Amino acid sequence: MTEEMVDHEAIQQHIGDLATLEKEFDALEVQILRDTYNRHLPLFRKRDAITSRINGFWPLVLEQTSSMLNFDEYITPEDGHLFRSLCSMTLSRPDVDNEPRTIRLDFTFEENDFFEDAVLAKTFVFGKSGEMSSRCRSPSLG
Repeated sequence: MTEEMVDHEAIQQHIGDLATLEKEFDALEVQILRDTYNRHLPLFRKRDAITSRINGFWPLVLEQTSSMLNFDEYITPEDGHLFRSLCSMTLSRPDVDNEPRTIRLDFTFEENDFFEDAVLAKTFVFGKSGEMSSRCRSPSLG
């Protein structure tokens, strides 16, 4: 193919058209995520109410899945004492109306010897340029 046969201007126009179309796909995916989360929210709350009444539910789940999901790299045997007091884990989308890709994980604990806060939270914020950053609510160490 020679340089004269390539219409660079037309190619640039098509690339621009594709970029615009990708933005439409992204907007639709965000709307689907928002709608899905809002529709599932009542079920998530019911499920949390049930699992939080099952003594030892979350410690068992973490124990059973730790090696399968490579949690072993991050959760040590010493952490087991803390996880025995874990009574609830929830995922929410605190900015669902504006940015539903931002998520917050809440870990609710019974009274324990490790910290005073009943809830530890970790939020993963989806930035405007598509990067994720995280922040946590620091526990009051006991």
